[in-house]
Amino acid sequence: MLSQIVNQIGPGQKKASALLYLEQARSMLGDSPVAEDQEKMTVLLEIARAFSRYDPNRAFEVVEPLIAQFNEISESAIAMNGFGQRYYEKGELITTNGNAVAETSNQLAMAIATLAMVNFERARENADRIHVPGCRMNVYLTIAQQAIESGTRNTFGRE
Repeated sequence: MLSQIVNQIGPGQKKASALLYLEQARSMLGDSPVAEDQEKMTVLLEIARAFSRYDPNRAFEVVEPLIAQFNEISESAIAMNGFGQRYYEKGELITTNGNAVAETSNQLAMAIATLAMVNFERARENADRIHVPGCRMNVYLTIAQQAIESGTRNTFGRE
């Protein structure tokens, strides 16, 4: 539910009000810079995307610890592969079976791509920190897709 509320913060809000609401949403998840579970990871990434519209530095502050946490999760998934869930096949992350690592990878890619629209260099540096090559490539492709979509909206006046 918090994720849905965060997505409603935006157009029509004064910057100060939006930032206050986003900080309140962030504080509802506790003091830890990392997520306790997949649901909180999702919400934190949504909060970061929302912050990108008002305070990109704060958005990066939310995302950067999650990249380190994602690296730990993906490395743990290699050890857990085949014990209840398959995450990797021949060293590549499986993206078609709905596993939590692939889902988190996609959410992280969207958050970093959103941030790339406001600070490309910092977003690229963060993408470079992702250890799993396929996930890192997914971030690069998502950044390119966001840039193309943004350019198309701007070209045709649909912003």
